[in-house]
Amino acid sequence: MTWLAWRQQRAHVLGALGFTAFAALALGLTRWGEAGVVGHTSYDLLTLPLLGGPLLLGAFAGAAVFAPDVERGTHALTLTQSVSRDRWWATKLLVTGVPLALCALVTGLVARWVVGGAAPSAGTSPLISPLFQAQGVVPVGYALVVFAAAALLGLLRGNALLAAVGALLLHAPLALVSLLGLRRYYAPPLVVPEEQVPGQIWPVDYQRYDDLVDGEVFGRVLVGYHPDSRFWPFQFVELGIFLALAAALLAAGWWVATRRLR
Repeated sequence: MTWLAWRQQRAHVLGALGFTAFAALALGLTRWGEAGVVGHTSYDLLTLPLLGGPLLLGAFAGAAVFAPDVERGTHALTLTQSVSRDRWWATKLLVTGVPLALCALVTGLVARWVVGGAAPSAGTSPLISPLFQAQGVVPVGYALVVFAAAALLGLLRGNALLAAVGALLLHAPLALVSLLGLRRYYAPPLVVPEEQVPGQIWPVDYQRYDDLVDGEVFGRVLVGYHPDSRFWPFQFVELGIFLALAAALLAAGWWVATRRLR
């Protein structure tokens, strides 16, 4: 069963490995070629591929896990060869899903190595979108959500293209919520007077108030912000959210594969 799943999915696995190798090479050249300066430079050109690559790979890899078998009806033949539904479902997912997750992890960590080891442009915080989504461990969560959604749709509809497009459309509102700054609520912001704000931060709130000094009123500003030191805690919070969503989609797929699929 494992060999059969590999034969069916190897093109997508090799595609994910190829994307990871290319992204790592491009990021490494960016780090060394830019002499450690990351801002409005080569890394900005790589942000869109780093965001979209794992999503596209996850969508098309997930769509190809079950949809071709369901469309052609070959899953019925496989399930009569002393292969349980649980094993069929789990093997096909693991053969593709594990390499996909590892590739997204390697790409995200290399991106973090490039940005974290360089001198960012003035005012740039790694917590700000879309920089946050393109590095670290969160690309794993994004890729697995799209992968699980595409696999589920492939089981339901039996059409790989429809499953891939549907998974990307389902992910769109999640991406919008992430881009609009849901992570600002992951922890209470630190609040300090404007003149005491450190250099590299993510400002999320401004509050104006009047301060009476020696009979004179001065306008003051309090700034609520998240320091860059919260990058990794926020990464793991967001990863946990998306892994939970992926687990729910996989559970729905398991139910379809073992109870509904004929």
